[in-house]
Order: sequence, then structure tokens, then C-alpha cells
Amino acid sequence: MSEEAAGARSRVLVVGATGRLGGSLARASLAAGHPTFALVRPHRLARPDSPSLRALVAAGATLVEVNARHPEVGYRSTGARLNPL
Repeated sequence: MSEEAAGARSRVLVVGATGRLGGSLARASLAAGHPTFALVRPHRLARPDSPSLRALVAAGATLVEVNARHPEVGYRSTGARLNPL
């Protein structure tokens, strides 16, 4: 593997990043320096003081709200890196 390829960073999307397994994956991705996006359901964002959300944001993740019940709405990023559909 070339040095350039070894230093490349992938954008990572984690579904379930506020859960146990997804949280571990998100933390590992962030620790490796990858731009990491965490899909979260609207009810999670209604409680922004939750420890799991605070930890993700503090570590540098971009939170992306997804409403699976109304997929026509698309998504909404709570950060500045994504635009709504």
C-alpha cells in the first residue's frame, strides 16, 4: 500500500451510533481520524443532553437526523457538512 493510500481517510456513516455496538464503531472511526456521520432518530435529538449524543459530538461526529417513518422527508444534518434532500 502506498503512503498516500495509507493516509487516506474515508467518510464513515454509522447507523445506530447511540447504541452499544454503533457507538463503539463510531468511536473507533473517529479515533482513526475518519470523518464520521452518525444517523440518529428524531427522538434522540429531542434529548440533546443525552450522554451518548454529547460524547459523539465532543468526539467530532456529525449527527444526521433520519425519520424512517417518513423517508420522503429525507435527512437533516445537525452539522454544517450535509445539506437536506
